Amino acid sequence: MCHNVTAFRKLYDRYPLAVYRYSISFLNEEICAEEMVQEVFLKVWMNKQGLDLYLSFGSYLFVITRNLIVNFVRKQIMTNN
Repeated sequence: MCHNVTAFRKLYDRYPLAVYRYSISFLNEEICAEEMVQEVFLKVWMNKQGLDLYLSFGSYLFVITRNLIVNFVRKQIMTNN
């Protein structure tokens, strides 16, 4: 478990700004982008056992981010209709 936490911390230290910038480019709200960063890394942590170490983590992270943004926007549209 300790190795998981250490590895996760290294990833969290490396990627949050990139996830934030990607998120804000779609959401245009700082608070939503900050929450998206938290949501993305929570999803990574929850699915840590299924990570494929041979794939690009950066690409994996942005696919997760894109999917969460799409889901967020869909919910916003449904809420406002």
